[in-house]
Amino acid sequence: MTRIEHVLRHSLEEKSLGKIKSKSFLYSGGGYVPAGLEHHLHYLKLGVIIYMTGKTHDKSSVIINPLDAMEVEDDRQKYQVLTNDYSFVNPMKSGKQIPLPVEYDRGYFVRYFAKKVDEKIPFEIKKIFMDVDSLYIYYSLSWKLTGIRIEVMKANANEVRLAEKEFKGLKVLINNYIKYYI
Repeated sequence: MTRIEHVLRHSLEEKSLGKIKSKSFLYSGGGYVPAGLEHHLHYLKLGVIIYMTGKTHDKSSVIINPLDAMEVEDDRQKYQVLTNDYSFVNPMKSGKQIPLPVEYDRGYFVRYFAKKVDEKIPFEIKKIFMDVDSLYIYYSLSWKLTGIRIEVMKANANEVRLAEKEFKGLKVLINNYIKYYI
């Protein structure tokens, strides 16, 4: 697997940063990246931030490195430098996993949820965001997709009821027990 493939596989979020300033980035193989070239970054799961050319990622994007991390226009990067906490990324955001055809063939898929320790209502997240921030509590549950409609509804309602014992707030969030049903 190439380094770019690794970045894309472990990317939690992509962010466009605009145009590069003169002599602020180097290509990973050496040489300055020309001023005015668009660039973006990828936040990776363990707090690593990778910079690349292009406004957003495409097949021509290449990895570049900032000469001075404090000059990069990104608050998370500055926080990491100032606190010397390179594990901090805090990319937590809501997002839904959509069942894949193979999961429909299997008859179920896993849904993922998170909530801050002091909050009552969780939100749905994508699998890649599981366990990335210690300020959150995480939970996953198996969600039935196929079968007899009333049985699917009962199975998913029961799953939420059982989950509610460990992970309060799911009953408020989930009220459609046949979501994704076919």
